[in-house]
Parts: sequence; structure tokens; C-alpha cells
Amino acid sequence: MNSYLFVYGTLKSDSEHPAAVRLRECARLAGTGHVLGRKRAMGRYFGLTQLPGEEDRVHGEVWELANPEEAFRWLDPYEGPDYERVETPVTMADRVATAWCYRTVILS
Repeated sequence: MNSYLFVYGTLKSDSEHPAAVRLRECARLAGTGHVLGRKRAMGRYFGLTQLPGEEDRVHGEVWELANPEEAFRWLDPYEGPDYERVETPVTMADRVATAWCYRTVILS
């Protein structure tokens, strides 16, 4: 299973959210990068849309999960039903990596 996760909100390394702290305990920051899509307000949080033709960039971080299966057992419920986990290309400084990313399934 792919061990990379792209984050763009409450899970970033500068966040003190309990889920971000937990992520730092089970993953290593691999670098920064961007994905194609748009960041959209979803109430108190943001969502990522990746619709055909969207060429905007959403900047974030790439984390390498020590144990992806274990991490996704708590990450999927944390993200909730408004988000789906998909693999997407992430452009980093030195390469394009494939990483899991949570994108919104509901446009608001």
C-alpha cells in the first residue's frame, strides 16, 4: 500500500490539532508540494476538489506513514463522510510522488 499522505489543512505540521499531533507520532514529514485542484470552505474546515479542468494548485505537505493500514483506521473516521481518500499526483521540489489525499465529496 502507498505510504504517502498529502495534507493541506488541520493535519499540517504547524497545527496543534490533536489529529496533527497523532500524525506526527506515526509518520515522517517527507516534504512540501502541491496538487491540482481547489481548496473550498466546508463550514469550519476546508475541502479539496479535483474536478476536470481545475488547474489551480493546493499547497500542502507530504507525510510518509510508518504503517498506512493502521493510520487509515483512525484517519478515515477523522476526515468523515464528506471526504474520500484517493491517490493523486503531488508535485514536490525534486519529484512527482503519488500520495493519498482526502478530497471533498460534497461541494458547498
